[in-house]
Amino acid sequence: MKLKNIQYLLIVLISLSQLNTNAQITLATTLNTTSAEEGYVLFGYDQDSITYLIDECGRVVNSWNSSASSGKSSYLLEDGSFIRCTSTPTTSFSAGGIGGLIHRFDWDGNLLWSFLYSDSTHALHHDIAVLPNGNILAIAFELKTKQECIDAGRDTTLLTDNKLWPEKVIEIQPVGLDSAVIVWEWHMWDHLVQDFDITKPNYGVVAEHPELFNLNFINNPVADWAHANAIDYNADLDQIILSLNAFSEFVIIDHSTTTSEAASHAGGNMGKGGDLLYRYGNPQSYNHGDASDRVNFKQHNVHWIADSLTDGGKIMIYNNGNGRPSGNYSSIDIVNPLKDINGNYILEADTTFGPDTAEWSYVAPTPTDFYSQNISGAHRLPNGNTIICQGRDGRIFEIDANKDIVWEYWSPITNIGILSQGDTPSGNRGVFRATKYLPDYPAFNGRDMTPGQPIEQNPDLSNCLSVSVDELAEVQEYSIAPNPVNDILYIRYSPQNEIKRVEIYDLTGKIVYTEKASNYIDLSWLDKGIYIINVDGVAKKIIKQ
Repeated sequence: MKLKNIQYLLIVLISLSQLNTNAQITLATTLNTTSAEEGYVLFGYDQDSITYLIDECGRVVNSWNSSASSGKSSYLLEDGSFIRCTSTPTTSFSAGGIGGLIHRFDWDGNLLWSFLYSDSTHALHHDIAVLPNGNILAIAFELKTKQECIDAGRDTTLLTDNKLWPEKVIEIQPVGLDSAVIVWEWHMWDHLVQDFDITKPNYGVVAEHPELFNLNFINNPVADWAHANAIDYNADLDQIILSLNAFSEFVIIDHSTTTSEAASHAGGNMGKGGDLLYRYGNPQSYNHGDASDRVNFKQHNVHWIADSLTDGGKIMIYNNGNGRPSGNYSSIDIVNPLKDINGNYILEADTTFGPDTAEWSYVAPTPTDFYSQNISGAHRLPNGNTIICQGRDGRIFEIDANKDIVWEYWSPITNIGILSQGDTPSGNRGVFRATKYLPDYPAFNGRDMTPGQPIEQNPDLSNCLSVSVDELAEVQEYSIAPNPVNDILYIRYSPQNEIKRVEIYDLTGKIVYTEKASNYIDLSWLDKGIYIINVDGVAKKIIKQ
């Protein structure tokens, strides 16, 4: 039997002996199978200050408290430190995903570095990407006044509160404990086209410039014009991908430029400066096609799949489906951009960027059963599975290559407090994103990964059983007696096997006894209680009187 199954059997036996198994399991881990990838999941409630790292049974392995509510994304880095977008009350911007602050903690929760980038003219929001050199790419709003908008050719009837907040990307080099140097910048405002006012700069035929943003394209007349909600970096290409939620499209730009080149239309590896190299999801944003050509609907968590994984090098999207013509349902889509031999992204004959449809998609068998109108994310795992965060409902689940659900977890954390197992889920339970890290992830080297208690109250771990009834029957190859035991415990194995190792655990998972080989054990010294004995990988419950 695999070690993973042994561990789960231990958990099951513990839960049967210690926890309440009578209540209906409505929260935390509701499904766990052997097809799920082993690992730990990082997530937090969207409005909370705490981020949790849990095992597959929902038990907390570590947590970090930034003492401020979430600014959306967070990441566990290979050195064991934890970096988080955090919300600050000092921001002058009021929009979904606003943050303004970055915190970095060590494994033990000590603050290593913080960076505040929020005042009356700019504010960080939503997401960051840590570069191989340790620098950080961050998304930020920047204020444009009514006059600046008029001067650029914006139709003032499309302004709200006489201002606009286009996006910019900054590259931050951390310095000391609470400062940083901005070493590179890119601004949407430097890459505009408009056909509203011929007397102003940027005037042109929008349809002839898919590499530029149409200054007068909107879905809603609000200051938060594009609402970027995700950023990712491809080191091999030295390119950045940016999800623009309000445009229902994502764009790719060249990071190999200098800041000066990024403000222009030339320079960098691709020779196009900071102009868009690629855009996908909604050709209407650059006056091509109609509503039938739109394929993205308020997407989140756009990123490149790592080359080492299934569909490596392609782009994965959590396509929220908010406003989808065929109905509101979410999908996980994989797109493989068309390129020429020089790496240039190809415009198809209709002058839109291909492909026309996703190469791979996941939707629920009944599509509307899987839907989150906002937040959310997904990513590939090494075994080919995909872990998905249905953010609005606090649901995290994993599907295999056949698109069957093999693991499922419902967050018990809400705006009205932490729920108790068996409760009907209620309140706001939003989870912006969830990330699964494998046991061999470098961050865990030398760390104490002993799990503690689950987050929910009155927990029930019985749904962590990941071995089948047949497997359980197969491993019952030895007997123990007497049970309950006062002093000597005898172990009887089937004739064809000999005992190689015996271990005894208490209910916290701590080993209290280990022996290479033994047919009987003197337990007279052991405190009264319930324990788990593990003989050559087969676990059973014993009671010490």
